[in-house]
Amino acid sequence: MNALINSQKEELDKFLRQVPNTHIRVEKYTGQESLTRKTEIQNNPPHILLTNYVMLELMLSRTHENKLVESPNLKFLVLDELHTYRGRQGADVAILIRKLRQRSRSNDELLCIGTSATMSTVGSREQRRQVVADVASKLFGVEIKPSNVIDETLERSIQRAEPTIEQLCQGISAGLPTELEQTLTEFRNHSLSYWIEMNFGLEEREGHLVRRQPISLETGATKLAEQTQLLGEICLTVLKQMFLWGSKTNGLAFRLHQFISQGGSVYATIENRDKGHLTLEGQYTTTDNRLLYPLVFCRKCGQDYYVVRYDADKHIILPQLPTALDISPDDADITEGYLTLDEPELWDRSDEDRLPDSWFNETKKKGRVAKKDFARFIPRKLQILSNGKVTSSLLQGTTCWFIPKPFLTCLNCGVLHDKKRNEFAKLSRLSSEGRSTATTLFCLSTTSRLKQVFTGEKAKAAKILSFTDNRQDASLQAGHFNDFVQTSFLRAALLGAIQAKGRLTHSELASVVVQYMGITQNDYAKQAAEFGVGKRRNEEAFRKLIEYRLYEDLRRGWRIVQPNLEQCGLLIIEYDGLQEACADDKLWQKHRHSLLLQATPQERFIITQAFLNHLRRELAIDAKLLQPDQKDSLKSEVIQALKEPWVFDENEYLYLATWATISTGGNEKAKVKLTTRSKIGQFLRSPNTWSLRSQLLTDVEFNSLITTLI
Repeated sequence: MNALINSQKEELDKFLRQVPNTHIRVEKYTGQESLTRKTEIQNNPPHILLTNYVMLELMLSRTHENKLVESPNLKFLVLDELHTYRGRQGADVAILIRKLRQRSRSNDELLCIGTSATMSTVGSREQRRQVVADVASKLFGVEIKPSNVIDETLERSIQRAEPTIEQLCQGISAGLPTELEQTLTEFRNHSLSYWIEMNFGLEEREGHLVRRQPISLETGATKLAEQTQLLGEICLTVLKQMFLWGSKTNGLAFRLHQFISQGGSVYATIENRDKGHLTLEGQYTTTDNRLLYPLVFCRKCGQDYYVVRYDADKHIILPQLPTALDISPDDADITEGYLTLDEPELWDRSDEDRLPDSWFNETKKKGRVAKKDFARFIPRKLQILSNGKVTSSLLQGTTCWFIPKPFLTCLNCGVLHDKKRNEFAKLSRLSSEGRSTATTLFCLSTTSRLKQVFTGEKAKAAKILSFTDNRQDASLQAGHFNDFVQTSFLRAALLGAIQAKGRLTHSELASVVVQYMGITQNDYAKQAAEFGVGKRRNEEAFRKLIEYRLYEDLRRGWRIVQPNLEQCGLLIIEYDGLQEACADDKLWQKHRHSLLLQATPQERFIITQAFLNHLRRELAIDAKLLQPDQKDSLKSEVIQALKEPWVFDENEYLYLATWATISTGGNEKAKVKLTTRSKIGQFLRSPNTWSLRSQLLTDVEFNSLITTLI
């Protein structure tokens, strides 16, 4: 509200500066003004007072502001953006206006004025006026007649006569003038300019010009092609050229808009891969009454799942909206969840051993029994027909596995999630980027193109203007911009260093990345120094910051739509001497384990590399900078020496090195569990990992193996 008032104040001041010796004063009266300034306004009221309905309510309840609300000089009450006052807020404002009328001493001469650009767009002109009058009457508490509603009056900006079809054909066939000849006068005289204005911008209705319903360029080109009998591609090309011409010369009174919608979901029937139907169109059914279900994908491995609503009473599986992943069902009898096809080696009832120990209790009589809170999350096998019906016949339908929401484990990769994390962070639609990410990428792409089109000073001046009516949205987007740019800059420098050097060791990593960032102390230091202690202090603080950021980026963190270089396949992290160690039988004879002795050197390498990768990605690494005793000194050095945007935020959480344990106990230091049900445990126990193994490793075998590896 205050942003709008600030803008109105600027515009009114700009207008009044054009009036010589004007006596009219305009003042703001909001929560932003100081008490002293408000007192001055109370003692000497202006001719126009800009405020908001919250402040008006306070003015009506405070005696020292009576002179403003009870003034006999109060003649007009103007409400801007009238269409926003609806529902509860509209009722509150309507009551405030009635209170103001009661308190005002202007002898019932208070004239209420409302302005809006989008009050009513349906029906005839008289019907639209009647709708606006009804709304205004309710809000202002007095009768507003339709004849008192003033709507816009439009005029054509192109004054030439309507062209004939022959003239249109000639204008298209002859092509446009050269860029030097493309003047405003020539544009207004061109035969297509009239056609564009009357088919894209205006239409005549009830003897008045009104705004035409917006259409796309393609729709307009098709219409022009039908009238002129020319090729649609030619018409589309000429229309684009005409719009660019009109834009450069301000020949058109309306603007072009490009609407960019988010990508949708992919939909599929519940059938085997060779029979299933896939489509990007959001339909409910396809041929032969087959239902179409939206698909989501595990963010870890890409396994596909149907998003469904399972009604166990009616024995039917129905599609669920892909955008409603985090919305709870309103019917207790319906279970929302996910289906995936029963494919070889994906899941079996015996695979319940792969589920976490925390889901089960160990009993003497029944052995491993699922806890009450987790029993419903154990995958259920269902036989489903293409129309969604659940059947008991194994000869009909398609075999699937059903798991309810929330998504706690992937049946393919075995990744585990907790109930607190939202579904969006676990599963992805075909297109699931957020608004901030999409805006950032569009702006980056556009500015990159602008830099290619323009040169010199124009390239430096090329900008994108973004508008929002929400300060919180603007702040969020600014933070996203800064994080994206800094992260991308860091990764680009790392990638550039690797491409140039071919190979980087841990000891030189941070220094080389800083070198390839190509920035100076003026870009990151609070006080740039060319030599001496100051120079060394700044450089060391920045090097430590970059080293920390590189460690931080090793984690598979919250940037689910911005994977790191390793996840993108642009970076490979190797372990010095690991290949040779895996081929050295003496080492494996010293630390004996039957599986490791039988394994080939390549199998040992794959196993130990996976083990080390698991520890590294969880930051279970012996890095000096990540130790608890280095946290405060690192933060202090960076905050003291560096400036925005590089410096740590005061409340920023710094990641520390974690610990790994083979114990199932609650060791707070050891956040990385190396138990049988952990990620690495599931990998090492799987018979697919070992060429000479056909069954899962037992708990005893696994514990012996992990101890030997350590």
